[in-house]
Amino acid sequence: MKKLTINTEVLKPALKRLSQAVAKKPVLPALSNIYLRAQPGKVEMITTDLELTISYLFSCECQDEFEMLIPFDVLHDSVNIMLVQPIEIQLHSKNKASIVSMDGPLHLGTLDKVAEYPKIPDIPKKNSIELDDKVMEWLGRAMASTSQDELRPAMMKALLEIEPTGINIVSTNAHTLFRHKFPRELEHKEQILISPKIAKALEGFASAQVTWHAKHVALKSGDITVIATRSEDKFPNYKVVIPNHEANLSVSRNLLLLALNRATVINKGRISLRLDPAVDSSFTVIAADDDLQRKQEVSVHGSYTGKATEIFFSPELFKRMLHQIDFDQIALHLDGPIRGALISSEDDAEYLGMIMPLVNQ
Repeated sequence: MKKLTINTEVLKPALKRLSQAVAKKPVLPALSNIYLRAQPGKVEMITTDLELTISYLFSCECQDEFEMLIPFDVLHDSVNIMLVQPIEIQLHSKNKASIVSMDGPLHLGTLDKVAEYPKIPDIPKKNSIELDDKVMEWLGRAMASTSQDELRPAMMKALLEIEPTGINIVSTNAHTLFRHKFPRELEHKEQILISPKIAKALEGFASAQVTWHAKHVALKSGDITVIATRSEDKFPNYKVVIPNHEANLSVSRNLLLLALNRATVINKGRISLRLDPAVDSSFTVIAADDDLQRKQEVSVHGSYTGKATEIFFSPELFKRMLHQIDFDQIALHLDGPIRGALISSEDDAEYLGMIMPLVNQ
């Protein structure tokens, strides 16, 4: 018999992350398992759904070297209801195993064969860059601006754009755009699409080493490695749609959010900003429901230097953009009722947001 001992306190967070690559309806029965590879002093647990592979390596008490498939749901559900305690995973033969805790043994029955598990993709080694905590944080924020439109699959992902001058993180749903630059000198030029599924698997990464080739991208942080099949979708040329008009409205982000929240009590689908440089140090957020003859006007303190105008927006999209950032003061770049409005901040010159106005009908 071969065995390893590991504490449930270590195993629970590992299983939570590994669950991201376990398909609910796997195309192969073997994919409902964890592929476990043990060697003296450590164990690697791997899950894959053929698009995403997650490897988690950690220390354990083990004197043997062996591999096995263990049903993910059985191990996950058993460990989740256990108190903090060591458990022993015992491999009795090639396809017989048990999980032993202080409550007694759980016999796993006949295991699927290791040979039936798909080949784990190799970690790319040719190209490599490091993503620090700031890049990882903004990559997570970018996911809020991805599209839900399956007819535009590339926009359902965020773009990790690697250029000689630095890294750009970009996402868009055709109505809003999010971009953050990270200037640095790099040797590579590449576009890698990060799906929400990959981003979810990366949650909690303080930093990551990214390696890639034509078929796969891998992101490694400590003893955790996420390998994903690279998307063949082509991200739109976002640079051509960003206007260059200057900032002309300075406002507190929190005050604008508060005004949008008040306005959406009346109309969740449409609000307007009424701006007039002749009005001293304020502008108005307006929401109306003509059918019910309801109207809400909220005066917001702000400094506006553009032309008198009224611009209509989706308040939900506007609020989503404001929730992606946490700057105290923001600047809006407004150029009339049909051109994209930009959002920037002196607190971070590398951030830029854009929201398209609604057509006034």
